Amino acid sequence: MIKWIIFFLLVFLPVISFSQDEQKIRPFFPNVEKTSAFDIKIDREKKEAKTLFLPWLLIYKAVRTEDLSVCQTEDCKNKARDLLQTRYMGEGRCEKLISKSEQELCKAMKSNECRKLSDVKGDLCQAILDEDVDRMVELMNQAALSQKTSGIKKTNKDKRSKYQGILSGFKHYSPVACERHLNNTNLPLLDKLSCDILFSADVDKEIDDLLTDLAFLNLSYKEGDRNLCNRIKNAIIKKTCTTSRKKNISELFL
Repeated sequence: MIKWIIFFLLVFLPVISFSQDEQKIRPFFPNVEKTSAFDIKIDREKKEAKTLFLPWLLIYKAVRTEDLSVCQTEDCKNKARDLLQTRYMGEGRCEKLISKSEQELCKAMKSNECRKLSDVKGDLCQAILDEDVDRMVELMNQAALSQKTSGIKKTNKDKRSKYQGILSGFKHYSPVACERHLNNTNLPLLDKLSCDILFSADVDKEIDDLLTDLAFLNLSYKEGDRNLCNRIKNAIIKKTCTTSRKKNISELFL
């Protein structure tokens, strides 16, 4: 009898134990995310956006980093050089300005002594300090017509708003100070995005995020689907996507 009990334990107990263990075993399947057709489409749009718009966005990266080597074209370098002069004016780095006249204006603004400048330049100096774009346009256009003050060219409100936005942004190191002058203008979309790049903590990530949003914007135009606007994170691009009557994204950059 004892032999039979021992035989039973040796034969059937391992089987029972294995059966219980087998219930605990689960097959391993690697977690592979499937790439949807939509993801592939957006990836393609982002590559297109990078080709179309990155050279322009790099203008502001060059100004942000003070490094013209990030530019891919000579046009980018030339525009960045001009905007760097505006940055230096805002920061009060007068010695970095190329024009002697601009250095004089910068020093008067820095010391808040515009009255030391003569005629139009003194008034223009005060208008810049007051951030009065309308007054700046009026003074500059009068000076350009009279040709009595050298170095002052005819301008318009949009152009001067861009200048004042970047200057004020660097004066206060604030994207809000920059955006205040650019948001309600008829400037191209690229210019309206400048503040986001110029005052971003991580300029490369900011540019990458903007390219993704521009990809969604471009796709919304191609497919006539405003629902794609909801995927856009940047407030300026999202507003453009939902309200613009343009039929092609390239029109927004003219």
